[in-house]
Amino acid sequence: MGDFEGAKRALERAYVASLAEGSLEVASSAATRLLSVTGRRLAEPVEARLWALNADSLSRALGTDEARADYLAVRGVLAIEAGDLARARTELEQALSLQRGSRGPGYPQSVAALNNLGGLSLAEGDYVTARALLEQALASWLEIYGEHHPKVAEALDNLGSICIVLGEEREALGYSKRALEIFEVSLGRSHPELAVTLTNLGIAGMAVGELEDARVYLERALEIQEASAGQEQPATARVLVNLGLVAIETGALDQAEDYLSRALAVFEASLGPGHPHVATTLAGLASVAHARGDFEQARAYDARVLAVREGVFGREHVLVGRIWVALGRSSLGLGEFARAYREFMRSLEILEGAEESGRRDLASALAGLGEAELELGWPEQASPRLERALAVTDEDDAALRGQIFFALGRATWAMSTGTRAGLARALAQRGFALSTAGRDERGANSAGRWLAAHPDPG
Repeated sequence: MGDFEGAKRALERAYVASLAEGSLEVASSAATRLLSVTGRRLAEPVEARLWALNADSLSRALGTDEARADYLAVRGVLAIEAGDLARARTELEQALSLQRGSRGPGYPQSVAALNNLGGLSLAEGDYVTARALLEQALASWLEIYGEHHPKVAEALDNLGSICIVLGEEREALGYSKRALEIFEVSLGRSHPELAVTLTNLGIAGMAVGELEDARVYLERALEIQEASAGQEQPATARVLVNLGLVAIETGALDQAEDYLSRALAVFEASLGPGHPHVATTLAGLASVAHARGDFEQARAYDARVLAVREGVFGREHVLVGRIWVALGRSSLGLGEFARAYREFMRSLEILEGAEESGRRDLASALAGLGEAELELGWPEQASPRLERALAVTDEDDAALRGQIFFALGRATWAMSTGTRAGLARALAQRGFALSTAGRDERGANSAGRWLAAHPDPG
């Protein structure tokens, strides 16, 4: 396991020696760090539980706020990774209170506690709060350490993660590229910390269409993760998920399914079936099924995603709204248009009310709803819905814009008496061109067939 196994052995030696010397302070610190290494880095749950008991008893015996806060901070981070967000909040808020009371708000451990709370808010899906906390942490790290410290890189990377979920992928690339430069200089090109940054770069690169760059970043992340943590760890599985998503975008569906299935097995074994990482992986497998035209399978996967996300985030969260969009897409594919209409309406209710919704979220829901209305024979209702979707869609989102233009063309044709048939075909032709540019083969084929079946009457 690379550096983590070495760190574990060194800490075990320090722990034994400090107990022999009667140094409770060093023993408490070593036990807390062993809890972090075995619980987070090596995913050794039995050993982690033993070190948790030792660290808990030693921090209490030592009787200092500093030791107790350090222990609670590690426990809180482990709770985030286990998906126990309520316990994580209790422990991290206690840690921050103790750190600030004993060390002051500008002390490194206090800033670390602030950073951990930002990570918790990110896991909870409260992206606005997460960004505010992490921006505070970044400002403090810059003041304490300057621009080139690993703590600064970590904060930049966390901000990049928030930008990704908020749809600000270009900004995310900037944050994570700065983080990577710092990590490579300060820690070396193969250090385990780089894997998270490389994964974020892969996710952001995929979102802006830089698929080859994304694949290179993610393959490098996978190599580092497998060397440092092994193949059966959640951190490794997270990289596999994103490699699977890149493979979907490039049309390599068998490879995508392999990556995602491997990741799902790791997540379910290590984190349980109700963890958000399981939901993300199932959503990827649903995308594979949808791309193959297996809409029943896609719906089955997304129904599991919906159950997990509603359980973790509540019924009105942006991530729940996105899954209702996916469910609506499957219903359209199955010809169940009334059901699709209800699912897209539900998605729109959530996404219009969620502060964290991005432009693409809203456009996807509006576009799907407009298509459902069109299939139900309501072109007059669909047309303004689709025009609104087009207005909020980013110019460089070729696939989604192609879908909307094609639907607008069909709606215009359905409402025309022959005088607007040329406009309808022009809109559909624009949809065909954009779908082709956006590598949406299914959308391009649908537009092409429609155009062939609807010649210009003039």
